[in-house]
Amino acid sequence: MKLIRAEIIEFAAFKNRTFEFSEGLNIIEGYNESGKSTLLAFIRFMLYGFGGRSTQSGEPGERDKYLSWSGRRAAGTLTVQARGKVWRIEREGSMSPSSRGESYSEKPIQIIDAETGTVAHKGVCPGELFLGMNAAVFSATCSVAQLSAHNINSGEFGNCIENMLQSADESINVAKVCRRLEDARKELIYKNGRGGRIYELQCEAEKLSAQLTRAESNARSIMELEAEAARCREATERAVAKQNELSELWEKSEAWLILGRFERSRELDGEIEQLQKQLTSLTRDSFPDAFCPDAAYVTRLNTLTSELNQASAAATQAELRQRQHESIPTYDVSKAAIAERMTEAGQNKKSLMAQYLKLKKSITTAQMLGIMALLCGFVALVGGGLATALVSLLGLGIPLAAVGAAGVVTGAVMLGSIRKKRQAVLDLLQSISLDSDPGEAELARHIDDCLAAAVGKQNHASALDALRGVTENSRVMLSRVMQAATQALSKVGIESEQAPDKLTAALAVANLKSTEFITAQAELSRRLDTAISERDRLRESLASYDEGFIRARAARLDKENAISAAEHNELRERYTAEVRESYDRQTAVERQIAYFEGQEISPSRVSSQLELCQAEQKRLTKRAEALILAREVIEEASGKLRRGFTPTLRREASKILSPLTAERYSELGISDDFSLSLVADGTTRSVSYMSGGTRDASYLALRLALTKLLCREEVPPVLLDEALTQLDEIRAAGLLTLLGAWCDEGNQCLLFTCHTREARLAKNFKYIKF
Repeated sequence: MKLIRAEIIEFAAFKNRTFEFSEGLNIIEGYNESGKSTLLAFIRFMLYGFGGRSTQSGEPGERDKYLSWSGRRAAGTLTVQARGKVWRIEREGSMSPSSRGESYSEKPIQIIDAETGTVAHKGVCPGELFLGMNAAVFSATCSVAQLSAHNINSGEFGNCIENMLQSADESINVAKVCRRLEDARKELIYKNGRGGRIYELQCEAEKLSAQLTRAESNARSIMELEAEAARCREATERAVAKQNELSELWEKSEAWLILGRFERSRELDGEIEQLQKQLTSLTRDSFPDAFCPDAAYVTRLNTLTSELNQASAAATQAELRQRQHESIPTYDVSKAAIAERMTEAGQNKKSLMAQYLKLKKSITTAQMLGIMALLCGFVALVGGGLATALVSLLGLGIPLAAVGAAGVVTGAVMLGSIRKKRQAVLDLLQSISLDSDPGEAELARHIDDCLAAAVGKQNHASALDALRGVTENSRVMLSRVMQAATQALSKVGIESEQAPDKLTAALAVANLKSTEFITAQAELSRRLDTAISERDRLRESLASYDEGFIRARAARLDKENAISAAEHNELRERYTAEVRESYDRQTAVERQIAYFEGQEISPSRVSSQLELCQAEQKRLTKRAEALILAREVIEEASGKLRRGFTPTLRREASKILSPLTAERYSELGISDDFSLSLVADGTTRSVSYMSGGTRDASYLALRLALTKLLCREEVPPVLLDEALTQLDEIRAAGLLTLLGAWCDEGNQCLLFTCHTREARLAKNFKYIKF
């Protein structure tokens, strides 16, 4: 197939552009972003349409990249020559608004016979129609876009080659097919036999077998339970019959019971009358003036007893404290008497201390002066005696002796007055009950103690007066309580001596009598109320009965065969319990039957399901065996294909590689696993160790060889997008020479490049400049 003309109506940035192609080599030259790849994409769009909206790496897909930028539209025609005719392909697609935002749609593609203008094919993929290959094979063989062969020796690349040889689709290879077969086998059964559909069927068969056993057991259980349910129904019917018989007997016996209630009503009338008399006699004759003690009176007696005990104890305790205070003074009596004598004498601490100090000072002064006068007198006497002894000093000695004698007499007189002064001090101290002189400090302390004792005596007297007042109040309170107790006792006719203990005992007796009275009165009132209530209830229940009619009815039944209400209730409860028990048992059995019936599966149906499961298990087991066999056959066929096809592919690729590498590498080695190597000067090296240009040349040679071998009937045009980027000028010239030879054989080639070198090196080509 050859490309003749491309008319772009709208496609990416192109609008209303036409490109003419020649039959041989076409060099399309232009700068980067000038639209070369867009033209290549337009050719692919016309042959195969757009791919997905996005790639696996998340980049925009062909549709998003090449719809027109203004109208979101892709439209044009492509004129080709194939199968001896010229065809015009018309394709148009666009984005339109939808509920989800935008949606892409294409008009039915038309393939028109250019000579007749008639539509020969409609809605058919042109690439598959004219080339016999799908879009994936087209991109893997004759369309080489932005060449990059860095992974040329990867296992994935070899698998792609093998797949194109077997299925014409490099995306699905033998390894994937084997993996899919293995996955299919795993879906059926794991290697250890514990997993997969076959294992599940085996488990299901075991479950169905157990279910069949349970179904058969359930069927037997249902039969047994149905027999038990029949027995329960019979027991229920017998118990209901007993209930009916009891109802008939009770209907006849009830007449005697009604007559008994009539008699009981009359008995209650007599009891009520007797109780009323007893109650009247009790309230009238028990206490004086028909006094009737009540709970409040008993409470009053208890309160009086408590108050009497408290008042008596308080009075006794007050008298005891008063006597104790009177008998035991809380002050020093002797010192208080001294303070009283001091007060009567008009003395106080200050005057006593002044008088004491004055006397003590006069004693000290008289003692000092007397001693000095004695000393001076003795000195003068001695001097006068000595002077008298001397005749010459006689006139001096006599007066001096006289003075000395006077001094001695004076000193003796003064010393003699000391005794009187000391006696005055002792008299002063004895007036405050001191027998000796204690000194100034002790005297002051003694006087203070006496004065304090006087104050204590006054306090003691005040406290005693207060205690006498408390005692008097306690006696008054006790008298009041005793008077109240006497009045309370008089209500129940009890007299007592006016003593607290006697009154307490009388209050206890009154309390006991009042309590006994209240208890007896309450008991009689209770019995009376009960009898009245029972009589009123009986009268109400008998209001609708005619006693004469009931007696006539009761006469027709022997009283000995009648049953009482208690017997009737007992029998009714027994028969009701029997009915309930048999009915509950019947309900439980029927519930079990319903449960088993709900769980029951027909044994025949379970058996048929088990047979189907076992048959499916056998079928899938055969399928698993077939999958294992198919994998083994495919792997063996793959090996044979690799071994058989590799020599032919190697020869064709080597013919193309030699001129591409300026005859440096004469042979391209391809192993059974499709890994590539280069042979130069008898030395073989893996293509992985070569430069990027050499790897690109090897990859290009391999692609061209594959295109030639795979497309034998209708050779497609070879589309090369920047295929010479990593080649030097010699190898680029070799590639252009190779492409020229390719085109000389009647083939077509479109070389897209951004360099002017290709146009300069090539010969006999059509040049398209962007």
